[in-house]
Amino acid sequence: MKSILRATYPLLHALARIPVLGRLMGWWLRPVVVKEVITSGVIDEGELYPPSAAITSRVQVFGEPFIEPEPEQFPAVGWRVVSAATAMTTRHFPYLVHGNQMMIGPRRNPGPWQVVRRKNQVVWHRNNKALVKMAGGQTVRVDRAILLGGHSHTNWYHWLVDALPQLHSARLLPEPYRSWPVLVPEEIFSYPTMSEALDLFLDGREVIRLPLGTRVVGDLCWIDSLENSDIPGSLTAKTPDAPIHLLHREGMEAYRRVFLDALAGTPSPWGERVFLIRKGTRRVYNQDEIVEVTRELGFVAVAPETLTLAEQVTLFQGATHLIGPSGAGFGGLLFAKHNSKVLCWQDYRLMSMTILPDLAALTDSEYWHILYEPESGGVFTGNYHLDPNTIRQALQEFVSSA
Repeated sequence: MKSILRATYPLLHALARIPVLGRLMGWWLRPVVVKEVITSGVIDEGELYPPSAAITSRVQVFGEPFIEPEPEQFPAVGWRVVSAATAMTTRHFPYLVHGNQMMIGPRRNPGPWQVVRRKNQVVWHRNNKALVKMAGGQTVRVDRAILLGGHSHTNWYHWLVDALPQLHSARLLPEPYRSWPVLVPEEIFSYPTMSEALDLFLDGREVIRLPLGTRVVGDLCWIDSLENSDIPGSLTAKTPDAPIHLLHREGMEAYRRVFLDALAGTPSPWGERVFLIRKGTRRVYNQDEIVEVTRELGFVAVAPETLTLAEQVTLFQGATHLIGPSGAGFGGLLFAKHNSKVLCWQDYRLMSMTILPDLAALTDSEYWHILYEPESGGVFTGNYHLDPNTIRQALQEFVSSA
């Protein structure tokens, strides 16, 4: 049945554009044009930061020559208030719908974009046309609010670097928008460190909690992210090393300063050499064996997800050398001291993934990769095995070269 329905979506999209049929179908499916910046329903807008030089990096393979990243421009960071807009809270990426337009925000690469994701209410797309499901699930109506979202908001990195900086940027909004309530996914409050970080940026604003999958309707303020990424993925970016990520330097530096002013200053009990280990079951590898190897060179194993926000700031501020598997645990590089050094192991298929290297570049830190080939699975799920002797040799060189 689902396959039959999917086959009819292009026809439904065409039929829904006929005025009479469109009104009848509007309660269920809405045909939209996917855009980075919409024009429909905008009642006020402005610019928070003008275009400026972006933070850029490349994947640097340890032991190979350094690749100088090409300088790039970060686009203007804007805001807009959209009247009677509809927004969805999903784990994938935030979007806003008004009339026949769907806004996903500025992207790193040009479209069309891959906007269909499981359970995000976008049921079909082709090029920049899509069908958004408007029926089913909970709907919350608000008078006005700031939309706070982000890709995979329950992931520590994405909450810290994608979603929360939008709220920090809200301090630059003109009144009355600056003090509007903020929409926050309910799931955030299941993670103490995430809610601790949120508290630093609320500035007395009311919080409206939204369960996953909630459709919210009202006058909504959209603030562009300080992270310009290729999520949702651009269908035009084909090469494995195509750049997919940029950071806004001025905005991220000011955002980082809030954490340091509030939480930095305590000596680190973990020392200067830290191994960021994993407690989860994704991308399993011979971690215990590697821990023993790293102890020989004075590295202390720490699981970042077991620490409070203040402890994470202390750990990264105290470390000169950080090692470990690529992942959200390295989101704490936002707090790292300047000129620290990082060595991480990463799936070789992620040669375009500069999300963490860009974050390291914020503090003029080095970020090197050891690339591995997984035994099975996808790029974010595949298990693998590291050769202890290879890691030992690399770490000896990594430490001695500093």
